[in-house]
Amino acid sequence: VDINARGVMSALRAVTRGGESIVTRKALFSSDSKWIFVCCGNVVHMYSQRSRELVQVLAQHQALVTGIELNADNLFQLFSISLDGHLIVWDYTDAAVLKDIDFGVPLYNIAMRPSGRSKSLCLVLKSGDGDNSRVAKCITWKSLTEQAQLSSPSEYLDKADVLLRIASKADIVFTANGEHLVSYNTSHLLVYDFNSDGLYCYPHNFKITCIAAHPVTCCVATGDSHGHIIIWYNVFELNSEPVTTRLQWHAHAVHSLCFTSDGTFLLSGGEESVLVLWQLDKNLKQFRPRLGASAIQQISLSPNDNYFAISLQSNIIQVLSGMDLSVEYVIGGLRTAKLQLNQDGVKTGIVLEPYSQCIAMNGHPGHLQFYDVEQNKLWLEVWLTHNSAQLATCFVTSTT
Repeated sequence: VDINARGVMSALRAVTRGGESIVTRKALFSSDSKWIFVCCGNVVHMYSQRSRELVQVLAQHQALVTGIELNADNLFQLFSISLDGHLIVWDYTDAAVLKDIDFGVPLYNIAMRPSGRSKSLCLVLKSGDGDNSRVAKCITWKSLTEQAQLSSPSEYLDKADVLLRIASKADIVFTANGEHLVSYNTSHLLVYDFNSDGLYCYPHNFKITCIAAHPVTCCVATGDSHGHIIIWYNVFELNSEPVTTRLQWHAHAVHSLCFTSDGTFLLSGGEESVLVLWQLDKNLKQFRPRLGASAIQQISLSPNDNYFAISLQSNIIQVLSGMDLSVEYVIGGLRTAKLQLNQDGVKTGIVLEPYSQCIAMNGHPGHLQFYDVEQNKLWLEVWLTHNSAQLATCFVTSTT
């Protein structure tokens, strides 16, 4: 509420206090696996693996955070990008902003070239062709910092060459040796070779939905809209025919892929809400079913492979043990209520629970959720039987 000089209410403003999606981007583990970073609206949340609590909020962006990446040369620094066009370098231990660079255009994704090479960042922005496609440009950090002092960073980014033209929601990954940048555009695998400045394009029969690069050997894995996982070999040489291996279990689209640190296992997930572990050398697979009533959106692993962060469409992240795939803890966001088409509004309403100061409302069918607005996290979710659902709703309502 805006109050004018006379103390009279002049206007009402809607302010976002929480409930943003925490699953649009992969969770990111620190290099020592002690912390986990989660994009949440305009901020980045940092959780402790030991206490499992929120310990830092990295807040500086003015629009949706679209990507985070660790600095390969300083593992206590974190890069974040946003639709506000800013690239921010954080000292995440103190939540301190070390550098804030304004490119003046929305940024959609970020990837950092592996250490040992020239420190380069790949940024994804709009193509400018009037469609929903994106372009990937690579910039060196040294040149960027020098240009930022001499001229506008946006001019430096404009002059950078377009390496790839990719789909609007496509991931970008570097190969293990840092010599290739890989992505996709609809049904084509795209590979850019930094040594030869060449672009290789390989067709696929179906729409590609996700990609992952092997951490040791020069091969990549893609998932598609028909549930196929393709391992691509021999795609980094000019005039060479690709060699592929197909893995099949998923009946629907594959949403995310991720290799373990040694490349022995490939993890996949999709609409079935089942995590599949593929042991590539022995052609074996292992399953972790019943992760939730919603699709797997993202999969990320800690560097020591002790933890798997599984982001679900229901706006929660389940952190699993890498040893036995049991659930270690859950990072919960505001759950989206599934309502009938002929139903107006939220059936229970939005009610303040006086004891915890949380809001109570519908969650998944048959569930009541209590959301802590101050901490921006799911405090409690209660499963209700069909017979007691109406009584529980009336009880919560009567406490206001």
